[in-house]
Amino acid sequence: MIPIEEKKQILAEVEADNGFMKAFVEDFLNDVPQDVQALEDALREEDHIRVERLAHSLKSVVGFFKALSTYELAKELEKLGREGNLKDGTNKFEELKISLDNLGKFLISTL
Repeated sequence: MIPIEEKKQILAEVEADNGFMKAFVEDFLNDVPQDVQALEDALREEDHIRVERLAHSLKSVVGFFKALSTYELAKELEKLGREGNLKDGTNKFEELKISLDNLGKFLISTL
């Protein structure tokens, strides 16, 4: 679940420039599922370089919305990939996936 204060920050970002942000939200909703699938594949294949790269990309996207809790999960997964330590990657990925889903639902509600 997204904390209330974080929801307020995200909403402020979305409302700052509705035309631009609406397009960005739509891009998020279209692109993130593919990125999540690619990240899941990279974890299954134990490809720590792809895990790092994909987690970094997701971190950048959610950072744009000021979605700090989701950002931190992506950052932790990126670090695991960079360190080549994917032992805890699957658990972190599941947390990130849920957080991204919650963020997506919240963003839909802002349109």
